[in-house]
Amino acid sequence: MKTWTKILLAVLSLVMVLGLVACGGDEPAETPAESTPVETPKATEPAPTETEPTETEPTETEPTETEPTETEPTETEPTETEPPVGGDEAPEFADAVKGFVTGEIVDGKIVLTNSANSTYPWAGTNLEGYAIVSGNAGIDSSFSAIKFPITVTEDAVLKFNVKVDTGADTGDYVYILVNGLRYGRDNLYNGEHAVVVDLAAGSHEVTIAYRKDDVANSGVTDAAYLSKITVEKAPYSITPVDLEMTLDMPAQFADAAKYEVETVAYKLNGSSTSTVGSCGVVYIKKSHDYPGTSFKFTVDADGTYEVLIAIGGKDRTSAGACATGLVQVDNGQKYYLNSPCQNADGTSEYFVGMTVELTAGEHDFHMYLAEDFNDASVKSIYFDYISFVKK
Repeated sequence: MKTWTKILLAVLSLVMVLGLVACGGDEPAETPAESTPVETPKATEPAPTETEPTETEPTETEPTETEPTETEPTETEPTETEPPVGGDEAPEFADAVKGFVTGEIVDGKIVLTNSANSTYPWAGTNLEGYAIVSGNAGIDSSFSAIKFPITVTEDAVLKFNVKVDTGADTGDYVYILVNGLRYGRDNLYNGEHAVVVDLAAGSHEVTIAYRKDDVANSGVTDAAYLSKITVEKAPYSITPVDLEMTLDMPAQFADAAKYEVETVAYKLNGSSTSTVGSCGVVYIKKSHDYPGTSFKFTVDADGTYEVLIAIGGKDRTSAGACATGLVQVDNGQKYYLNSPCQNADGTSEYFVGMTVELTAGEHDFHMYLAEDFNDASVKSIYFDYISFVKK
């Protein structure tokens, strides 16, 4: 009995050993005597493999200076409500004449209108430097006019530019009326003109008109253009200054150079050249809308100049009759001369008292009849020569 028991125990031990081998264990892990806690690394937290802060040095994503790609104000150019100068379309008349006349001494708003008796109204233009254009281009024997009332609180000058684009045609021109009367020395023909109109303090009506003859002009616009107008306080007296007359040549002019008017005059409105005795003259008669003449002269230096005007006394049809005229340098002060001489042999009268400030260079000298010229008793006035002496 004991023998079988021993055999059975041996078999059981063998089976147990075989079972362990089948499970892949070699020998049962010796549970250490005092199973000292084999510190099972808690949840095997990956030991902080001190990945030393590989100081991801703030890879200074250097503000790749996205340089303010200066979105340059892509100038959304003002979608101009009016075409730019030189564009194809011109502004309407009402827009073109806004603020047409400006100046601190203007009393009240200026309203520019097309003249009621003008069949061809002016219109807006985009010609640089100008605001309106006449409306009768290419229309034979016609005129186009605008007008405006104006009140100035002091003596004033109106300044504006006129362009007449008619080529060599002398039958087309611009003229100006102030209070219904012709203003200016002469008509404004082809070319550009800087115009100055004198206005005494008070109320006035100014008209600017373009006259077109019956000749067609090619290669030009056959029209007149007008700029906006500025009004300034007159830098001189609007009332002409009286000149003094003498029959004796003032000593300071004895050796002065003379401008013989008949040889230098370049604008002749209602005036002609003539030879009287041994002296050539230009005579002006009242057979023109605004008779007068002009010539160009030069001075070498800036300064104040005295002027001598020599007049030929001639052709008085009644005793005591006087010929009256006006003289002017550039667009400056007007001077009034009253020629009383009755000597039929052409004795000269000398008018003195005219003083002008001049810059070196070229200037215009203008001569024309005064408004009170009496053509019932006097046929004309004779201009002989002009002299200048620097003071």
